[in-house]
Amino acid sequence: MFYTNKLKDYYEFENEEEVNDFLSNHAYLMEILYDAPTPIHNVFGNDVKLVLEIAHYIDDGDEELFIIIKSHYDAETAAKLNKELFYKWFVNIEHKANGCLNFDEEPA
Repeated sequence: MFYTNKLKDYYEFENEEEVNDFLSNHAYLMEILYDAPTPIHNVFGNDVKLVLEIAHYIDDGDEELFIIIKSHYDAETAAKLNKELFYKWFVNIEHKANGCLNFDEEPA
């Protein structure tokens, strides 16, 4: 679990082995994942949990790593914060993620 061990201070994992395998093939995401908690916490606050999980797309067989932000915000507030995070952070790193990383908010 080489990759996930380096991220345990920042994230929990939906399926640690699967995330580790994904990162072994997409190691360039590590820098983004190290940096991501700061802008996420700046927008959502420190009372959120960050979870990494792999999304599988059956139609084309692709996979994507998601940062799931578990929060206690109501749906309207969470949607506003998601949009704010997109424009303050994600648009600036999206090209580095090469279509392999995304984020979303879910109720805690």
